[in-house]
Amino acid sequence: MANNMVWASNNNNNWRLHFSLSIFLLCSFEFIVWANASQVPTSSSTPVLQSWVTGTQQIERDDTAGVSVGLIAPIPPRTEQELLAERVAQREERAASKQVDSTEDVQGEDEDSWWALGQSTVVGGLSALVVVLLYPLSRTSKAKKVAELVLHPWELLLLLKYKFIYSHTLQVALPPGLSPSALYCYQKLPQVSRSFAAVILELPTELRDAICIFYLVLRALDTIEDDMSVPTKGKVEELNVFYQHLEEPGWTLSGYGDVPAERDLLEQFHHCQTVYKTLPARHQEIIRDITKRMGDGMADFAERSVVSVSDYNKYCHYVAGVVGIGLSQMFSASGLESEAVGKAEEISNSMGLFLQKTNITRDYYEDINAVHSRMFYPKEIWGKYAQALSDLMRPDHATKAVHCLNHMITDATVHIPHCIQYLQSIKNPAIFKFCAIPQAMAIATMAKLYNNHAVFTREVKIRKGEAVAIIMSCTDFKTVCQMFQHYVRDIQRRIDSSDPNAKLLRSRLRAASELIAAL
Repeated sequence: MANNMVWASNNNNNWRLHFSLSIFLLCSFEFIVWANASQVPTSSSTPVLQSWVTGTQQIERDDTAGVSVGLIAPIPPRTEQELLAERVAQREERAASKQVDSTEDVQGEDEDSWWALGQSTVVGGLSALVVVLLYPLSRTSKAKKVAELVLHPWELLLLLKYKFIYSHTLQVALPPGLSPSALYCYQKLPQVSRSFAAVILELPTELRDAICIFYLVLRALDTIEDDMSVPTKGKVEELNVFYQHLEEPGWTLSGYGDVPAERDLLEQFHHCQTVYKTLPARHQEIIRDITKRMGDGMADFAERSVVSVSDYNKYCHYVAGVVGIGLSQMFSASGLESEAVGKAEEISNSMGLFLQKTNITRDYYEDINAVHSRMFYPKEIWGKYAQALSDLMRPDHATKAVHCLNHMITDATVHIPHCIQYLQSIKNPAIFKFCAIPQAMAIATMAKLYNNHAVFTREVKIRKGEAVAIIMSCTDFKTVCQMFQHYVRDIQRRIDSSDPNAKLLRSRLRAASELIAAL
């Protein structure tokens, strides 16, 4: 296990070796398949070809005998002995012919096989040589992305399909005659959200405006929380009263935000207020309540760290669980989902926790290297593996770092059954897709993170082609269950018995797998 974990210092050399070997094997395999598929059978023993040859010979015999279409010559009667003798002669002739053909085919196939193997070896070897020679270029992130596409050519096809076909069929035209404030909000949405903008635009009209504003309001609140350059006291005060600004026409805020689009959102917040006031009363009530609950929770943790697992769950509840609760309430209030969905707070909360815990686990490297670093790994977990959270980046702590990572993943897997149960309760196709895509992305990311020391040396994400495949496939409950089952089993196959979390992780994944199989 230790030998497998301590590989960070030789990561680039390993990447070159694995990539070159993969290209060689891929080219060899594809060329052999192509060579074998392109061979045309020449033996008349092939049933289809035999019938064609027999028919041709019969036509030739008929032509020689002077038989033409519409003219059938009478067949002279033959004795049974003559018929039997003819059958025996034909059988012996076929047997002799097959023996000759078989010998020739074996010799020909041997020659073709060696030729195909030689060609595939040359093609694969040249491909690997090109990769090795161009290795300096592979140090760039763009080159590595190209390499991933080469190793997963089917994902390249999906990317092209998504860009030129799928994405165009999903474009939703905004309603005509939008007010300046509504237009601002819809234009701002993709600027502050890479993943949610598209699925929000696909929502039914009964929900689209409400969830757009819901997201922007919470993004503005999150911008205040994330800005570590401002004094904590002033930030806490603003977090506690932020929900009240929804009822204050013209209110804006300057001085917060590291990202220009997010800073502009706060400086132009009056547009959100204007659209907010046009929403149904029940939707306004939900947005105001969730904003207050989130702001209070953020203010609480602005002044203290995440120490225990209980703190960890509470923080994730404040920043993500309450979002799941609010969305469920909106789905029910719109009439597109049942009242039971809006009342299912436990599983709605779990949906949010699963997403947030995935993000926190994945973002270790990005968060610890930030200018104003702020970490959310609970000390109750990482303290079992290191004296300081930054120690997990050290090469001599590689094994313990991976054990800590797997502990974080094991903690998150407890929410998988609730995620499945929640998705099963959603009936509207557009709402289902809105909920399913982030959950499928999360389980795919968990599989990518598991046992992966690279989390402590660089940012780790699932491949773009894999993400596109998930987006295009999240259309029904059965398919999403198959995705979850695939990634759950992928993690199960890679569980190392020496990992201190192996037993608990196996138990939780087994429970999740059995639940999925039973649905």
